[in-house]
Amino acid sequence: MTYWGALVKLDGENVNEDTLMQKFIPQGALGLTLEFVQPDSDEMQAFIAFNSQQEAEQAHKYADGLVVEGMILEPIEVQQRNLPIPIPQVKQHAIHVVDLQPVPIIKDYSPPISVIQPQQVLNSLQDKQSQSQDVLDQKGIFIKNLNPGTTEDDLKLIFSTYQFTQCKIPQSQTQDKPHYGIVDFKNEQDANRALQYSNGMVIHGYKIFVEYKRDNKREKSQSPHT
Repeated sequence: MTYWGALVKLDGENVNEDTLMQKFIPQGALGLTLEFVQPDSDEMQAFIAFNSQQEAEQAHKYADGLVVEGMILEPIEVQQRNLPIPIPQVKQHAIHVVDLQPVPIIKDYSPPISVIQPQQVLNSLQDKQSQSQDVLDQKGIFIKNLNPGTTEDDLKLIFSTYQFTQCKIPQSQTQDKPHYGIVDFKNEQDANRALQYSNGMVIHGYKIFVEYKRDNKREKSQSPHT
């Protein structure tokens, strides 16, 4: 295979072929061969191969006075050679350099500790005590996540097979959020059956959540629209 190349003389010993090659990769070098200037001489020269005569001529000029690991290169000539085997092409890999800023080291670091004020503890205990005092009204159910368009008449129809005393959807609720409702029954048995029957039911596209009513419960919608 025929190559154009720059022939350069190496002024020095212990030639590192890879280091020399890296110097000419930006010029388009495909590879190189090392050889003695004379059979009985210790002087070395390198034939650096390129795809074109123009690249070889540019490399010839570039090599003039170039120093590689203490060796001074001396360009000899640009020539064309027929080599018996192809020179392995060396691929140039782009190197991405990331400038990392040093991270300061903080000695004796400990995570911040949340300070709980005595009043917060008291409020928490009062809330728990209030919750424990809530008594389940097993004759009534509390329905969450009702469609704002669902009416009390709809609830009456749904629970018509049970003995209810009232179906109530407070009108003070906003129209842009799910509503809640309350249904009271004459006895605990009907309330229990109604709870099991309706919990998880989909009414007007909204899945409702049903639980027993609490006597001291603030009735408000807490479940998301599903």
